[in-house]
Amino acid sequence: VGHQNPEKAIMYRESEDHSWRKLWQAEDDEDVLFPLGFTQDGKRFIVKTYGDNDTLGLHEFDPDQKELVREVFVLPDVDIDDAIFDYKKKGVIAVTYLEGGQTKHHYFDDFSRKHLAGFDALEEGEERFVRSSSRDYRYFSLIVSGSRNPGTFYFFDRETGQTTKVGDQIS
Repeated sequence: VGHQNPEKAIMYRESEDHSWRKLWQAEDDEDVLFPLGFTQDGKRFIVKTYGDNDTLGLHEFDPDQKELVREVFVLPDVDIDDAIFDYKKKGVIAVTYLEGGQTKHHYFDDFSRKHLAGFDALEEGEERFVRSSSRDYRYFSLIVSGSRNPGTFYFFDRETGQTTKVGDQIS
C-alpha cells in the first residue's frame, strides 16, 4: 500500500510481481483515507476515514471492490488518531484518540483491556506507548512522555506486575 501525494491517492499491488493500481482518489481536499494495516485474513485494509460520519473512525476497505465495506469503530465526538495492532493475532486490539489534550486508548479485547490498560496509570498527565512485547506477552517495553518529559523508557513484567525504569530520552 502506498499513499501518493499531492494527488491524494491510494496505490496498491498484491506483491512485487504485480503492477501498482489506484484504489482510491480524493475528490477534494476534505477527502481522507489513511491505510493503517490489514484485517486478520490479510485481504482487506484497516483505514482511517470519515465514512458516513462526522468524525474519523476505523473502517475496512476492500481493494477488489475499491470501497469501504464495514465500519470497525467510530467515536461520535472525537477523531480516532491511530490503531494498535497485535501482529501475533494480526488484528486491531485498540485505538488511540485525543481527548482534552491527552491520548486515550479504547481496547477491544479482554487481554489488552486487562494488561495494557494498566500502563495508562504510570504517570498522571503523560502519554504512554507500548513499543514492543515478548512473544508470550509477559514482557513489555514502553515509553512515557509529556510536555515536560521527552520520554522515559520502562520495562514491564506482566507476571510480577513490576515496572522498572530503564532510562530517559535526552532532548
